[in-house]
Amino acid sequence: MELFDLFFYIFAAIIVVAGAVTVLNKNLIYSAFALLILLSGVAVMFFLLGAEFLAMVQILIYVGGIMILVVFGIMLTGQIKSVPVRENFLYLLIASVVSGLLCGLLVTGITSRPAQFLTSVVESTSLRSLGNLLIGKYYLIFGILGVLLLVILIAAAGMARNNRE
Repeated sequence: MELFDLFFYIFAAIIVVAGAVTVLNKNLIYSAFALLILLSGVAVMFFLLGAEFLAMVQILIYVGGIMILVVFGIMLTGQIKSVPVRENFLYLLIASVVSGLLCGLLVTGITSRPAQFLTSVVESTSLRSLGNLLIGKYYLIFGILGVLLLVILIAAAGMARNNRE
């Protein structure tokens, strides 16, 4: 077993445990921090697999931006303690069966293909050309998304302020 394999399995285990804590924990703050660990683990996986750009995008957008919005949303709403969490064994059983079937279908689909179909050549794109494309062609979309996130944050702060009064 090489060092790469060891790191891969360690971070895969961290991602799975953090995902379970995110879903199963009743405290929203702990779930948000577990989601932070999960998203950071995914960024490390991207880095380990050679996709450094995706790792940085994962850190900047998801870990940085989305998690800040989630934590602000949790902190600004004062009614977190009064939200009842309903547990129903039937729904848990149905979700487990469907998840197991989908995982089995995925594993069967991957392992039933010959290896020659799984290998493909991916054309490499330089970061410079990708950056020029994002800043040139898609500049307006990124600007609109930034303004939208700002409006959502201001609206959440306004709603939390109105609930306290």
